[in-house]
Amino acid sequence: MRTTRKSPIVGLIQLLAVVALVWFGVAEGWPWLKERLDRSSGAPASARSGGESEALNEAGRCLDRAEAASASLAGVLRSFGRPPYDQAAWAAASLDIAGALGEADSACLCGHSACREAAAAVSTLRQELSMADGMVRGESGGNLAVLRERADEHLDRARDLLRSGS
Repeated sequence: MRTTRKSPIVGLIQLLAVVALVWFGVAEGWPWLKERLDRSSGAPASARSGGESEALNEAGRCLDRAEAASASLAGVLRSFGRPPYDQAAWAAASLDIAGALGEADSACLCGHSACREAAAAVSTLRQELSMADGMVRGESGGNLAVLRERADEHLDRARDLLRSGS
């Protein structure tokens, strides 16, 4: 009686088929099963689709960008605290801050209430940058501390809204 041996290629093809089936089961079967279980438990549609968590993620990204822009502006203002001012250095620094504020603006377009608060903070930070720019250029300025406090209040409210999920 003669036995036949499998070719290593056939074994490799079988292994790849098993891996593909497992991958398909995880990639397609698990979300399908999870959706069915969520429906039967009466979970809201936004929770099933991940809409609520996606909105929170967007709000978190928005808040991160707004806080980064705020920290950058605070650092730049500390380094330009006293005259005489290096106009070229200020121009470069203010462009960097404007870029950070633009990134925050772009990230804060979501409709979540935390995004709206963070966007208000970014708007206040933009006013603070404009006022500081005038002061560096020798124009009369206002009170930067008031604007800083207002921006910080908006950021605090945005953090609270994000934590509470509302």
